[in-house]
Amino acid sequence: MAEIDNRPDLEFPEDGMAGNRGRTDGFLPSPLAVITACRYRADGDDLRLRARRVLRDDLEPVRGLLNTAAAIQSVTDSQGGITDFVNGADCGMPHPTRAAVPVSRLDVVGAADTTGAVAEMRIWRAPCQAVFSGTAAGLKAEPALLRRLDS
Repeated sequence: MAEIDNRPDLEFPEDGMAGNRGRTDGFLPSPLAVITACRYRADGDDLRLRARRVLRDDLEPVRGLLNTAAAIQSVTDSQGGITDFVNGADCGMPHPTRAAVPVSRLDVVGAADTTGAVAEMRIWRAPCQAVFSGTAAGLKAEPALLRRLDS
């Protein structure tokens, strides 16, 4: 469990697509060749693989869901001075008044694009819901992505 603890001092998930990504590209900039989704559950101090699915067809809608999940959404005030990130989540992060809570349910999505690059996204399901990717940490998990993972 400690290996996927996403506190800021630890590593982000694998992001081999960073080199292909331009300034305005989404998390997954190129068409995908395959997606692997794995579901893990806590078993004592370990996370155990409970389900695994590989997708090779109809990947564009899933790519869209993953790009949306990894995008930082922000709003700037009317004077253009203050920007608020509206989809941030402090899920599992250390806080001055509480300890970080270890993840007990986790989905991991690995995506390989047509260039051969691979990127990973971790979606915490419990104790809270948040998305961790190579571009951002601790974003709110969108219901559409969670429904797709459950299906």
